[in-house]
Amino acid sequence: MNYKCSVCGYKTKYLSEAFDHKDVCKAKPNMNFENSPIQEEINNNAVLKEVQDLLEAQTAKGLEKYGNTVDVDEYTLSDWIDHVLQEKMDELVYLVTIKHKIKKVIG
Repeated sequence: MNYKCSVCGYKTKYLSEAFDHKDVCKAKPNMNFENSPIQEEINNNAVLKEVQDLLEAQTAKGLEKYGNTVDVDEYTLSDWIDHVLQEKMDELVYLVTIKHKIKKVIG
């Protein structure tokens, strides 16, 4: 299996080198891994495919709403931790809500 940068044409048979190339390619490559063993595994695994679809949807939502994706320099380390804590609190509320919903349905 060969991996090719769809922008500059760089080729390698090693996936790790392909990812390293993305960091140094001045053409800001869009590596094409559609036929890679990794993508094949994702496509054949319903859980991994759903995770990939969720990531793609969330990325699109972020681009539409904020004009960018995650920016590591957007917050301080402490701010990132606070952000995660806020997200986890939301998650906790959702889980308790689901628990109540299950009790309501099942009894």
